[in-house]
Amino acid sequence: MRKKFTAIDLFSGCGGFSYGFQQAGFHILLGVDNTEIALKTFSKNHDDSIVLNLDLHKDESIDKIVETINGKEIDVLIGGPPCQGFSLTGTRKENDERNTLFNAMFKLSKRINPKAIIIENVPGILKLYNGKAKKEILELCESHGYNCNPKLIYAPDYGVPQIRKRVFFVALRKDLGMFEFPDKLYTPDNYISCESAIGDLPDLEFDLGSNELNYDKDPNTDYQSKMRNESEVLYNHVGTKHTDHVINVISQVPEGGNYKIYLPEWETLENLMKLGQDITVKNPLKPLTQVIEIIFIISGIEFLQ
Repeated sequence: MRKKFTAIDLFSGCGGFSYGFQQAGFHILLGVDNTEIALKTFSKNHDDSIVLNLDLHKDESIDKIVETINGKEIDVLIGGPPCQGFSLTGTRKENDERNTLFNAMFKLSKRINPKAIIIENVPGILKLYNGKAKKEILELCESHGYNCNPKLIYAPDYGVPQIRKRVFFVALRKDLGMFEFPDKLYTPDNYISCESAIGDLPDLEFDLGSNELNYDKDPNTDYQSKMRNESEVLYNHVGTKHTDHVINVISQVPEGGNYKIYLPEWETLENLMKLGQDITVKNPLKPLTQVIEIIFIISGIEFLQ
């Protein structure tokens, strides 16, 4: 019987990145994050994996990981370091200490010598701050003995029903050559649409759903059947009760568009944030519910670009 490939997942969150590796036949030895509830979810969805709640800023955390591995051979080290400093939403700060957390992956790789290192992040990591992070990652790959081939991936090209771009730095140990990305699997003519992905879910037109529901229709695409995985129960399908104002905002965003098409200049996300602050200062008794709700819904729409 062929030995399973092994992987470690840093900045694992609930484990979505490494779950894909598990589906591909890898044994995920370890998941590392600093949020306990995320690690509980990780444990639930990974077979025979260890979880560690660690701060990867600290060198002693690297020591703990090496101690836990206890000499086992590691094929792939994967991680999606925090991206807030590179994201096109929210406040970006060049000196955000999270911007250099990718260094933890190289500190660990120096100790365990994996065959490959894979780093996933938002597109901003390539160019923001004059491409500083990209340059550092490529230099670290070179100095640690890896050939690195970064590429910007467009999710729909590979069957993901989201308009989303992500950067993957795939570094192979130099004795193994250079990684080549697979060809695209889909084109705009046959992308998996939102309806093809979730059109079988209850509509929630007259209620907000519940944590457990029965499907009220059969799957009508291969993608829907695959996502159900033969389950007869739908979990966590719970809607949000929006105010009339927010519903009005959403209703005027065209298909494929975003909030900027509808909102006047003063209602950009940044200015709404300032508006919320001004209301707090000038009239602390005035409710901020509507402003905050608008900010959240706009943030969500922006995030999906």
